[in-house]
Amino acid sequence: MKRLDYDATTEEAVIQYFQTRHYQLSNCGFSWNHQIHNTPLGYFTQFLEESTQKQYYAFYVLKQHRGKGLSKEIVHKLIEVYPIITINDCKIVDFLTHEKVPFRVIDGSFNLPEFDNLPDLKRRGFPL
Repeated sequence: MKRLDYDATTEEAVIQYFQTRHYQLSNCGFSWNHQIHNTPLGYFTQFLEESTQKQYYAFYVLKQHRGKGLSKEIVHKLIEVYPIITINDCKIVDFLTHEKVPFRVIDGSFNLPEFDNLPDLKRRGFPL
């Protein structure tokens, strides 16, 4: 699995980003509908917390479109339906807090099996 591209410039990179987020969130009890919507404001998709049946949106604005107010606009449109979901390594928590929108942060980014062996790999001299 590829590392996350926080500065994606293509739709293919956004698809990979959401696929990786799905993998992370699935370890925390969330499912994904596998539908990615491309709008003039950016991309968004939907996740479901299986235990509560609560729905959330995740969004992505391409790097070349940032700084134009699109994140603010898409977030305020999305929260009219569902709150935003993010993972603790996504770096948008300050933005969402500033915008005073409902969101949830999941601490799931490093609860993945491939991260279990990181200390051992570092000790053996693997570059990480």
